[in-house]
Amino acid sequence: MLVSAGRDFYKILKIPRNANIDQIKKAYRKLAKELHPDKQSDDPTAQEKFQDIGAAYEVLSDEEKRKIYDQYGEEGLKNRGGGDGGSFHEPFSSFFGDFFHSNGQREEGTLRGADVVMDLWVTLEEVYNGHFVEVKRIKSLYKQTSGTRKCNCRHEMRTEQLGAGRFQMFQVKVCDECPNVMLVQEVRNLEVEIEVGVDEGQTQSFSGEGEPHIEGEPGDLKFVIRIEKHPIFERRGLDLYTNITISLEDALNGFRMEITHLDGHKVEVVREKITWPGARIRKKDEGLPSYSNNNKKGILYITVDIDFPRGELTPEQKEAIKAVLNQESFKPKIESLFNFAIANENSYGNISCFFRSGLSNVVTNQPEIRIEYAYRRPMNNPCKHIGKNLRTLSKTLNSVVYAVIFPNNAKAREVHARYVHCMQCKTRLNALMCACCQCSTFACLTHIQEHLATKEHLFAISVETGFIYCHQCGDFVYDREMEDARRDAENGCRRSLNLSTRSIWYPGAAVVDVCHDDPTRMVRFSKSSIRGLRGLVNLGNTCFMNCIIQAIVHTPHLKDYFLTDQHHCASSSSHSKAQCLMCELANTFQEFYKGDITPYKPNRFLNLVWTHARHLAGYEQQDAHEFFIAALDVLHRHSGSSSLPSTPNECNCIIDWIFTGKLQSDLTCSICGCVSTTVDPFWDISLDVAQEVLRSPSSSSGSPQQITLEDCLHRYIMPEHLGSNAKTKCARCETYEESTKQLTLKTLPMVACFHLKRFEHSRKDRKKMDTKIKYPQFIDMTPFTASFRERSTSVPESKTSIVTDLLTTNRNKYELFAVVNHLGTMESGHYTCYIRHQRNQWFQCDDQKVTKVPTERVLSSQGYLLFYHKCHSDYY
Repeated sequence: MLVSAGRDFYKILKIPRNANIDQIKKAYRKLAKELHPDKQSDDPTAQEKFQDIGAAYEVLSDEEKRKIYDQYGEEGLKNRGGGDGGSFHEPFSSFFGDFFHSNGQREEGTLRGADVVMDLWVTLEEVYNGHFVEVKRIKSLYKQTSGTRKCNCRHEMRTEQLGAGRFQMFQVKVCDECPNVMLVQEVRNLEVEIEVGVDEGQTQSFSGEGEPHIEGEPGDLKFVIRIEKHPIFERRGLDLYTNITISLEDALNGFRMEITHLDGHKVEVVREKITWPGARIRKKDEGLPSYSNNNKKGILYITVDIDFPRGELTPEQKEAIKAVLNQESFKPKIESLFNFAIANENSYGNISCFFRSGLSNVVTNQPEIRIEYAYRRPMNNPCKHIGKNLRTLSKTLNSVVYAVIFPNNAKAREVHARYVHCMQCKTRLNALMCACCQCSTFACLTHIQEHLATKEHLFAISVETGFIYCHQCGDFVYDREMEDARRDAENGCRRSLNLSTRSIWYPGAAVVDVCHDDPTRMVRFSKSSIRGLRGLVNLGNTCFMNCIIQAIVHTPHLKDYFLTDQHHCASSSSHSKAQCLMCELANTFQEFYKGDITPYKPNRFLNLVWTHARHLAGYEQQDAHEFFIAALDVLHRHSGSSSLPSTPNECNCIIDWIFTGKLQSDLTCSICGCVSTTVDPFWDISLDVAQEVLRSPSSSSGSPQQITLEDCLHRYIMPEHLGSNAKTKCARCETYEESTKQLTLKTLPMVACFHLKRFEHSRKDRKKMDTKIKYPQFIDMTPFTASFRERSTSVPESKTSIVTDLLTTNRNKYELFAVVNHLGTMESGHYTCYIRHQRNQWFQCDDQKVTKVPTERVLSSQGYLLFYHKCHSDYY
């Protein structure tokens, strides 16, 4: 029976009358987002429309109400006790999470209960098709009861003596007049929508569904999406990967088969020519739908394995096969097991090749240069196209291409800088830049494929790594002879730059024994492992210390040093060791990485800093930058050194090796041009952020452009005229003359700490500068080095090529790994920090609370201390 009275709820939700419950939920969610009054503030009818879709959802999502509505309409629903469709219960908090709660933002200063974070495991089918998961939450909450309780309404101050001449004032709760409360539990039914294409680790939050707070608001309930491993498909971004096995007969004659996809539709796989083991077939638009655009889909990659017959062949069959194949026999070659470190997960299906650079990747926790072969051939079955063209290809690479890709002299480096850019899109700093091996074309990977197809050229070579790309195979391929030539050319380039050469890593007997004989001694960490993350207890205005400890503990090179037990205390007595901050830091690393997730209390670390840096003793708020420098100084002294080195190579302790750089100061006489140079060590770079100092040029619209970290650094190395009140004695003139001073970075540290000078002290005033400084995730420090300035000023006619040459190298590239922020004013503030954990996972550390955050949130924060580490480490 058609609805004859009242509103048409099916029309309101824009769904057919036979829609199922999932279709109803999806339609309601979509319309609720579009028509929410907060987004439609200019539409006077938005509130009414929003109420209509809410009423429609309440009725159609309830099976009993829907039956009554379908038969009698909205008026019949009211008359038969089905409720008033115009006055619906709010489903938003249990259905949308934070969407209808201003993205979970609360008024600053509001007391909140703890957030509850739970993993929500979903299947790959649910991610592909979209789904709703019902979750029953037993929620704790406070309800008023008889009696009174102690609270934070009133306090009184008391004083306690901590030691000789040291006192601490603290507050004591004395109120007993507030009404008492009791903790009760309530069952809540929540619906979590698994949206199509959702990513692993994505979070859905339900505001106010977390733990209660006795004097404030409850925290949030957060579901972290975890995707179960699928038996057939593997997800990598938007692409899906699967393996099929065919017979040898099908491999030689061709085959046709169907694969059942995640939503049940059939994907037809047809091959009419010979198929080799490990060949990969691409099916466009058969991957996962994009989360942001469901109409965009990835690729389905199908890797083929061949099932060889297990029976023996007769002599006649063998002769017949020889006659059909007509192939010459060749002498089999035995390949070394450790030509590459191969992660062999199954016979052909998941072979990945890792190219390691000696100790630089083993020691420093830097990511390997990883080339994952699309066709995944076994190592004894190389690309057949290389074999046919090996002599010509080898001659071309050795005579021309390697000279440009791995330049070993100044002229070759200038050619590299001038010509290495994509001929079509003009990009330069592209890790996937390639060169055609048969002509002089340079292009990014996308455009080099177009070039190879148009010109019918066969091979290209990666400018970044020197690996060979075969157009016929559609992938980077391997040949042992070509790999030897590539490595020789690369090492020749590195020797010309006084860098260590790369070599293949051969594991020693001890490593092999651990890996094979005693696997229980090995701990494997997954990509989503949180080992190493731990909150820190605030010991009383010690948030500044907690942020610095988090930054130090997550310094990549320092972590490797302590976790491999490299610190050996110089003190022999147990009392002296108890006073060693390096020993305490080693203990802190163990506490962070032993797997405990309860907040850690760094009271001994604080006490030792107070002991050795007495100006920081006391419970008043301290400056995080000042504490960082003081802590480094104590760590440096406890590493066996007595002072910051004033000459190169004077100290080789781990603190100086990681944090110390060298600052070059050039004084140029304004009369004779004589340059006096001094070099001093530094642990940090303090940058002015005052608006009047960093006046950025205006954009075309007239509004000032945003100030960047690079702007601050350029201001830092800008020549400064000292004036008549600061004359210096010129070594050549032998008189005091005016001069110009310029700072540059002589030697870059492994870890660079940038201090944004936000606190300004003067005789009349103290203020905090909230200037917005935009800082990047990656930064190239080359333009701020002394060598860059010297080369660019000594050969002005080739300045452009030199600039390009230096910028295209990765030697001075740094990546952000920690950010310390200061919230509030100088009189009353709080420190928090962001740290990078695992690959590109970021977490906010707010004392004992640790929360996962997106990279965008980190880069948009204000920033006070910025910690960067070198992307590539060289060892001598």
